[in-house]
Amino acid sequence: MHKPAGWMDQPTSGETALVQSTATSYASIPFWHAPDAIRVPLLANRASMGPGEALLDSDVIVGDLALSPHWINQHIRPQNPAELRFIHAYGDSMAPTFTDGDVLLVDTGPGAKDPHSREGVYVLQAGDKNYVKRVSPTFDGKLQVTSDNPSSKVVQILNGDHQVTVVGRVVWAWNGRRL
Repeated sequence: MHKPAGWMDQPTSGETALVQSTATSYASIPFWHAPDAIRVPLLANRASMGPGEALLDSDVIVGDLALSPHWINQHIRPQNPAELRFIHAYGDSMAPTFTDGDVLLVDTGPGAKDPHSREGVYVLQAGDKNYVKRVSPTFDGKLQVTSDNPSSKVVQILNGDHQVTVVGRVVWAWNGRRL
């Protein structure tokens, strides 16, 4: 066979128009550049599912991920999509709900920061560290903070004596499990 290198990659005389039209028909705007895509910031700050993750001085945005408005409204339904943030989480205290390195979608809006009204998984700031923990309201108005991992199940009751800030509620994990 006396063919030049790459000869199979070249269209034959009758295929040229088909190859060009197929390429043109598939050419479209990538989703992440779509005009209606919602760009959700990815923060440099991380949250620990364990002993705590030291905070940076400010919320530094290192990038963003695009989500479709349809997907957000179907799965998340935040009061304001502009208040969504992505954050990396590390550790194993929230296994099997989350795994080490998951990227968590956090609703930081005012309605998502009240664990007294809704049990859920929250990003909490205590001192100079971020934590990912399950928070449940108790009958007497206090908050119970726990880990999901049975081997590291620590229960703390917040009664107002602790300096804890609720950063937001975790609404989705990059691993695709809805919370």
